[in-house]
Amino acid sequence: MRAERIATGSVGGALATVVMTGWMVARDLTGPHGEQAPKKLVRRLARRAGLPARRRGPGTVLASGVAHLGFGVGAGALYAAAVPRSTIPRGVAFGLAVWGVSYLGWIPAIGILPPAHRDEPRRAWTMLTAHVIYGAVLGQILADRAED
Repeated sequence: MRAERIATGSVGGALATVVMTGWMVARDLTGPHGEQAPKKLVRRLARRAGLPARRRGPGTVLASGVAHLGFGVGAGALYAAAVPRSTIPRGVAFGLAVWGVSYLGWIPAIGILPPAHRDEPRRAWTMLTAHVIYGAVLGQILADRAED
C-alpha cells in the first residue's frame, strides 16, 4: 500500500507540475518576469559540462522542462510518503514549504536567483502562487485517491 501511495504521489506530482507550469507560462502574458529557476539551473549545468546553453534554445527548453517535471515528481512522492492523509490545505502547505526551501534556501545559496524577497517582484509572486497551485492540485489528487 505504501509503494502504491508513493507512486500515486509521483503521478500527482507530475500532474501538479503540469498545471503549475501552465500558470508560469501564462504569467508571460503580463510582461517580462525574468528567467525561471529551472532554466537558469539547466543552463548553468550545461555550461559547466561544456555544452551549448542558449536561453531560448530547444535543448535548454526541453532539459529545463524535464528537470522541473522530475523535481515535481520527486516532491509528489515525498509528500505522499510524509503525509498520511492528504487535504488541499495540507497540499498547499507542502507547496509553500517547497517554495520556501527552494526560493529562500538552495536556489539563492547556489547563486541561481536572489532570495524571493530580493528578486524581481513579478517573478517572485508568480513562483509563490505557482507553488500554491502545485500543492493544491497535489493535495486534491492524493485526497481523491484515498477515497477509492
